[in-house]
Amino acid sequence: MNRVMLVIVSIFVVFAFAGISVSAEKAKEMKMAAGQVKAIDTKTGVLTLGNDKSGDSTYIISDKTVVRANNKNTGTIADIKVGDIAALVYYDADGKNVIRSITVLSPAAASPSAKKP
Repeated sequence: MNRVMLVIVSIFVVFAFAGISVSAEKAKEMKMAAGQVKAIDTKTGVLTLGNDKSGDSTYIISDKTVVRANNKNTGTIADIKVGDIAALVYYDADGKNVIRSITVLSPAAASPSAKKP
């Protein structure tokens, strides 16, 4: 249950930062997704996110994607690992889901036992 709450909180954090956007992206409809990173190809910038309700979906990480990883305000694609929990804001560009911003938590950070003293 705590893991779900962390993902929900992460989504709100992503939306808080999603307001910072390039004018061309403002006209695009922003969507959100959350789940576990199933695969990532750092060379091509393709991320596969798994979700119990909607299954696996593929997203594109562009050079404008804002990455926040493990409680750092800045991050890179290299900070994203298979198994991480991610909340992202994305838009459709020519039939591809392009990530505007992504907030990533490692499985240990998302685990309820990680919060206990």
